[in-house]
Parts: sequence; C-alpha cells; structure tokens
Amino acid sequence: MTKPIVVVQASSRSWSGGNDLCMNLMDSSPVISHTINALKTRYQNIIIAAPEFDQGGLDFLKGSDNSLIIHYGQDESPLSRIVAATSHLSGDEYILRLNALNFCVDLDAADEMYSLSVTEQLDMVRFPENFPSLFTSDIYKISILRQLLTLNLDSKYHVHPKYYLSESNGFRSAIYTPPSYRYTDELLKTVRNACSSSIYQSRIEVDLLKSVKSADSIRHHYEMTIPYLEKSFQVLDLACGSGFGADLLSGSVSKVTGIDIDGQQLGKFKSNNPVNNIEFIVADVLCTGFPDALYDCITAFEIIEHVDPDALLKEIFRLLKPGGLCFISTPQNVLGHIPSTPDHVREFSLTELLDVVSKYFKIEKVIGIKQGVIYFENDPLGSNTFLLAYKL
Repeated sequence: MTKPIVVVQASSRSWSGGNDLCMNLMDSSPVISHTINALKTRYQNIIIAAPEFDQGGLDFLKGSDNSLIIHYGQDESPLSRIVAATSHLSGDEYILRLNALNFCVDLDAADEMYSLSVTEQLDMVRFPENFPSLFTSDIYKISILRQLLTLNLDSKYHVHPKYYLSESNGFRSAIYTPPSYRYTDELLKTVRNACSSSIYQSRIEVDLLKSVKSADSIRHHYEMTIPYLEKSFQVLDLACGSGFGADLLSGSVSKVTGIDIDGQQLGKFKSNNPVNNIEFIVADVLCTGFPDALYDCITAFEIIEHVDPDALLKEIFRLLKPGGLCFISTPQNVLGHIPSTPDHVREFSLTELLDVVSKYFKIEKVIGIKQGVIYFENDPLGSNTFLLAYKL
C-alpha cells in the first residue's frame, strides 16, 4: 500500500501567544528536527505548514533535503494553511497530519489509520482525545479539507477540523485506539526523560496580544467560569502566574485574590482594570495561611497535576465558604500515571479525577474539552477536563 503525504503543523508561537515548545532544543537540535527525522524513517513526502509570521524561520530544516516542502501563510487558519500547502495534490489523496512537537509519534498507528482510511473510504481518522498527545496524529482526505473551506465554519474548527467531521452528518470518520501493550511503562518513562531536557516549561506562557482566542484553552477556562460568578463574590485564583486570568474574572466579582509561589511572575500582566479589585500575594497553593471559609469561589486551573491532589483539595475545601464554587481544569490522560510533561506528578483519566474530587466536593458539571476551545454538552471525554464542584 502507498504511504500518505505527511503535513507537519509547526509554529514558533503557541496558541496562548508564548513560545512554542517545538523550537526548544533537544540534544542540541530543535524538537521539530527530531520529529522530521522520525518521519523520514518511514515517509518520503513531508510538508511543513507554518504561519506567515514565521516566514523563513523554519528553512533551516531543509538543509540539503530538496524534497522537504515548507509552506508559510494563513496565520489564523491552520485549515486554510493545510489546504494551501497541499494544493498541488489530488483531492483523492490522504494526508497524515501531526504537530511539530510530536517527536515520538506512533508511526505504526499512523500507518494503521491510513490503511483503515483507504480500505473503508473514510474522510478522517483520529486518535481518542484523552490519549497522550505526543504519540498522536490524524488522517484526512484532502478533498474533504477543501470542502470544509467552502462552509461557514466557526474559527475553532479551522484549528481542529477533525471535531467538526466527527460531529457532523454526511462525513465518514472514525476513532482509532492503538493497542495498549505498545505503551509500556518503559516507553512512557523514556519519553518523559526526553521531555525533561527539552519540552519543559514550568508554566504555560500567555501573551493575550499574540494569542489566538479560538484556540487558547487557558483563557477559555476563565471565560467558562464567568457565567457562574456573582458580583458579590470573593474569588481566589490559585497559581495565577502573571494574573491575566484574575483580570478576566475581576469585572464579574467583588474582589479577586491571585496567589502564586513565583514572586517574579506574580502580577506581571498589565491590567486595564479601573476598579482595582485585584490583589496578588506570594503563597503556596497547598498551604496558603489564609483564614477558613474566606472565599465564594476558587479557581484551580492546570494545578492538580503538579501537586499532591488530596493536599490541594483539602486546602481548597478549607478556604471555601459552605456552598462555595470550585473550578478545576487538568489534562485528561488515560496513560497519566507516567505523564510526558516533566513537572506533572501525574495526569488523570476522567474516572480518576472524578474519584479524587468527589471525596471532597459535590461535582455539578463535567466538560471534556476536546482541544483548544471545542467541547460538546454532556460529553466528558477530552484532552482536558473542566469541572465545577460545590462545597456542601
């Protein structure tokens, strides 16, 4: 059987506006170089699709390889970018799409998905959303991507078209789950060790001036919280970093207190808040030293995977007033006992997270964020779990 054409989505900038980790060095070479080299062991036709603002910045990947194609363009729409980068190809052909960060992509699974697509004449095949992202890829029929551009799609589906195809009638799509025996603890530890020297970031960089709102999941967590807030609320934002999230919440409540253990990062975001109802304090999320039952609402976004979950939840419980709201987000990972991110103690499957949170709170709502800002009501599976809970 023939092989698919590979399209690598690459950028120097993440969706949140900070530096993208694919440009970090691994063994003296950017991570994207390792991804390309891994692909070359199996595939001959590789295209890199990068935004216009990176024009020329990835040309170093070519070296003496004249077969490697690099397309720059369409900053806001990866869908348009992929269609433009593959305009010379037949619509009947298939592409294997993956992120430049995925240096350990499962190539056997990629071939199996391609074979399934050709045999079953599918329009798209993807991994489960709760699978470790560094191993994943997607298969698309080129004509279907071109067809999507003729539709009036929400911008979030220009970032992740696979979820439009999965949820819409008239398209043939499938989810492929690779055999679990491939992902041994030894492999997971090897990937984690590799990431510890390169794909390491103590916190996600956020630059709201450069971020893409239709794909920025970090901002989205705060925006999902706002409808539940009341003007009288006292809110605590845990591990708030620069304070951009506290600023987003401040217009809906009486006061926001943001805490972070990193005093150099704390409150760096330059707020335009005219009310001046935000306070920043250097404190440990596991032992704040604040009085009991002080807050109406506590946000804990992308924290629980970094610490002892029971210690964090006990502190949140102590600080909340009776009936107080708790919002938690964290990566959803069916293989999270050995996460690839080096400073994550563990990541949680959906069941594991619900089990630990329900020991302390009544869980009211669970949302599985597929990728970026995409989620579907009453569907808790995702690459990220967002939940609302109450203190009884």
